[in-house]
Amino acid sequence: MDEKAAGCVILVSVGPDLGEVKRLFVDSDFRGRGLARNLMAEVEKRARELEMSTIRLETGTRQPEAISLYEALGYEPIPGFGRYRDSPLSRCFAKALDSTGDALGSGG
Repeated sequence: MDEKAAGCVILVSVGPDLGEVKRLFVDSDFRGRGLARNLMAEVEKRARELEMSTIRLETGTRQPEAISLYEALGYEPIPGFGRYRDSPLSRCFAKALDSTGDALGSGG
């Protein structure tokens, strides 16, 4: 039996209540099955456990599927940060979290 990772995601603490998704990847053999959504749900759950109130991330302008995913999950565009501050090929997003598992302002 071939064992293959279906996907991965990395959450890094970048401040007392701020997390950053550094990587979200789903292998092409596993795309279209909701795995990216599930990985992001787990990241948000873990961020809450770590008492993070906000998650931010960066993706490329040439990754429209990723941009659509983040927008569908309630991430909102923010100005570039760090090394992405002046990058014309980057799109940055953030999502405020509450302790119950809902995005703040999402209505539940």
